[in-house]
Parts: sequence; structure tokens; C-alpha cells
Amino acid sequence: MSVPIIDISSSISGDDARAASRRALEAGLQSTGRDGILSGVSAAVNACTSASHYAHVPRGFVVPWGQGPLALALAERLHDEGVAAR
Repeated sequence: MSVPIIDISSSISGDDARAASRRALEAGLQSTGRDGILSGVSAAVNACTSASHYAHVPRGFVVPWGQGPLALALAERLHDEGVAAR
């Protein structure tokens, strides 16, 4: 069974959405140390529709979630800017 490839750029439309995605990428990069570790990452927490559920989730863990979407966003930005892949 193959996994479908999702084109994340197709889900962003309009100037406001593009500006928000740029701000999100910049915030993610600012939260990434020189060692590539993303700071402030939360512990594993079950999904919930109530915002109060997340109020006391511990943060500061080195876990794999967060890095993948950040790497994809950065790759997309570099592609859009015409930076050649190595």
C-alpha cells in the first residue's frame, strides 16, 4: 500500500495565508537551536476540542513531532526562492 503524497502548497491560498505561513516558518526557525533541536515541544498529549485540555501540558521535550513539518515548510520556502537542492 502506497502513501499518497500531499501537496501542502495547494492548501495555502491568498496573500493572507501565504503571509501567515511565512510567519509560522520564521517562528519555527527561531525556536530551532544550532543543533537542529526544536525547543518548547510538548509532551505527547491526546487530542481534544477543549483549549483548557492543553493548558498544563509539559514542554521542553526532544521528540520527533514538529521537526518534520518544519523541514517540509523550509524545503518549500527554499524551492519557492529558487535555491538549488544539494
